[in-house]
Amino acid sequence: MDVQLACFSYNATTNQVNVTARVIALNDVAGDHNLVIYLTEDHITDWQLDARISPPEIEDYDHRHVLRGNLNGPYGDPVITGTLAAGDTTSLSFAYTLPPNVLQPNNCALVAYVANSATKEVMQVVERKFVQ
Repeated sequence: MDVQLACFSYNATTNQVNVTARVIALNDVAGDHNLVIYLTEDHITDWQLDARISPPEIEDYDHRHVLRGNLNGPYGDPVITGTLAAGDTTSLSFAYTLPPNVLQPNNCALVAYVANSATKEVMQVVERKFVQ
């Protein structure tokens, strides 16, 4: 399947992101599947401990892909129930206000994945940065 984060917009005044996630079946899909969307932030410069060096403190460590939030819960929302025929599309839309722990919205991305509800197998993953 193909997962697309389409109709994406971010409003810096309200700190809200709006997105429509499309799931397109490339082959026939059977079984229930959920869509999960996470918010990550990249390039957060902060303190880090590294026991491999002396002294072990790094004051300006570049933290990558830090989890900042979740748009629709840890198990997501049903996006396919039963079957989806090859070529068919289903979609879900979300509006989400960034949490206060986000430091630089321009360094954020949405990471979406579709997983089989029964087996938890991840079928496809996509990332969409706020600033392309």
